[in-house]
Amino acid sequence: MEFNLHESNYDAGKALQRLVKKPVPKLIEKCWSEDEVKRFIKGLRQYGKNFFRIRKELLPNKETGELITFYYYWKKTPEAAGSRAHPFHEFRKYPLHRTTAAA
Repeated sequence: MEFNLHESNYDAGKALQRLVKKPVPKLIEKCWSEDEVKRFIKGLRQYGKNFFRIRKELLPNKETGELITFYYYWKKTPEAAGSRAHPFHEFRKYPLHRTTAAA
């Protein structure tokens, strides 16, 4: 981000716009095929952030660290917003406030 900020003449607004347009660095993006990205997203949906399992089941040719690095760049992309693994309400097994029936 610092280099991007420098390139934008220290205008934070411009730097953020540049990041939003292309948040995944080219070096990382080049290492991932379209099929691998699809399998990664499928893994997030199936296993959440269990990167060890995603690697074992879907991406054995990637290192676990690569999956984690890719995730933290990928989650900032517009595609990630539509591919969230589990909405918040699916995680709640119990209501936040218990109600008791009047006797």
